[in-house]
Amino acid sequence: MFRNLKVSVRLGLGFGIVSLLLAAVVLMGVRSLASLNANVDEMVSDKYPKVVIAYDTIGNIEEIAIAMRNVVLTDNPDATRRELAQIDESRNDQRKDVEKLQARVKSGTGRQLLEGVQQQRQKYLTVQDQFIRLANEGKRAEARDLLMTQIQPMQDAYIKAIEKLIEHQDTSMQQSGKDAADEYAATRSQLTVLGVAAMLLGVGMALWITLSLTRTLGGEPGYAADLLKRIADGDLSGDVDLRRGDNDSMLHAVGQMVVKLRQVIAGQRAVVEAANRGEFDVRVDTTGMRGFQQEMGDGLNQLVATTGASVDDVVRVMSALADGDLTKRIDKDYRGAFAKLKDYSNGTMDKLAQVVGEVNGSAQSLASASEQVSATAQSLSQSASEQAAGVEETSASLEQMTASISQNTENARVTDGMATQAAREAAEGGDAVKATVAAMKQIARQIGIIDDIAYQTNLLALNAAIEAARAGEHGKGFAVVAAEVRKLAERSQVAAQEIGEVASSSVELAVRAGTMLDQMVPNIRKTSDLVQEITAASEEQSAGVGQINAAVGQMSQT
Repeated sequence: MFRNLKVSVRLGLGFGIVSLLLAAVVLMGVRSLASLNANVDEMVSDKYPKVVIAYDTIGNIEEIAIAMRNVVLTDNPDATRRELAQIDESRNDQRKDVEKLQARVKSGTGRQLLEGVQQQRQKYLTVQDQFIRLANEGKRAEARDLLMTQIQPMQDAYIKAIEKLIEHQDTSMQQSGKDAADEYAATRSQLTVLGVAAMLLGVGMALWITLSLTRTLGGEPGYAADLLKRIADGDLSGDVDLRRGDNDSMLHAVGQMVVKLRQVIAGQRAVVEAANRGEFDVRVDTTGMRGFQQEMGDGLNQLVATTGASVDDVVRVMSALADGDLTKRIDKDYRGAFAKLKDYSNGTMDKLAQVVGEVNGSAQSLASASEQVSATAQSLSQSASEQAAGVEETSASLEQMTASISQNTENARVTDGMATQAAREAAEGGDAVKATVAAMKQIARQIGIIDDIAYQTNLLALNAAIEAARAGEHGKGFAVVAAEVRKLAERSQVAAQEIGEVASSSVELAVRAGTMLDQMVPNIRKTSDLVQEITAASEEQSAGVGQINAAVGQMSQT
């Protein structure tokens, strides 16, 4: 029954049982903790505060006893009043503590003990009131006797009643502690048992699930996953490792599948290799195959049969074509690519038959046309001979024109060079004339300066003659020199004026020459440009005539 359970059910069952045990452990622990918490809370919040209150009551009794002793020992009225006030305060605190105990004590025994405390307290308070009255009246001796004879025994009885109540609370707390310890021990034992049971059951369930899975798989899940991955990748070369006696696991089924797949692949490989060799009569043996294996084998056999039949039909038609028979056709029904192959083969034969018919008709037409072409060719041959003679004459004339144009081009090129040189030299001459004009103008200015110097020298010679005449006999020699200098100055002035006139005339002539050269240079440049254009036109004519001459030569050769 468990063998057929799903893996999810097995895992859910195992983890569910373990989870239930863990839940039981948790619930038991929570219950035990709640019980322990209740016991601790009872001790902390109820029993222990009762003990504290009882001890506070005893403390108040002892404070009152000390105050009463001080009252009987002192004779100071102020001290007596302070001690009586302390007694009154302690009695109030004691009353409050007793009221707290009455509110907290609930059990029967506790109530009985508290009743005894109340009875002793009433007796104690009655005698204590007498003591206070005597103290207020100043009767210390009587108060001392009352303290020693009555109050002291009643105080001891009062304290013993309170101690019995404290002892009862101590016993109750000890019992609560013992109950808590017993609860802890019981809970520990129960939790230990449940924990061990949960652990053992968990281990057992894990082993059961593991063994059931490995038994179902036939091995480790990792090995099964790797094996299936290799098979999915197309690797069927390895053997499947099985346990002894394993006949129904998943790995056993996988091993059987690998064997069957190898058989199928071997059969398919044999069929494909035979088809590659052009043998389409080999088939896959489908004996013993079932399911998709049989479908694959039957499908491959059908494919090989259809392919072989279509190839045989094509071979039959092509063989007839090789023998020159264009009447064979494929008549079987095919689908898909085989139908296209059939249509293409039959269409090829139809087209070839049509082309052969058209070629035969064209050959006959071509034969009759060849005779007409032959006659026309003879006529063209005679005309071509006559044209060849005319072309030779035209070619000779063109060669002469080419020579003349080439000579004109060369002359134009030389003229262009001369015109360019003349323009350049004319421009240089214009620049030289301009420089000459500038130099002559400078000379004219210098001659003017010389004229001015001669004029000044003449004036100085005249002044020197006047001074020599004033000097009398002593200045005669100087007068003679001055006269000669004056003559020389006059002659220099005359020469300078003549040279200035000549220079002015030369400047005017040079300016006119420069103006004429300035006018000539643009004309010369224009002439040079025209000659260049003539040269370019001659070159274009020469090239055109050359092309014509080449064309005529080709015509001549044709």
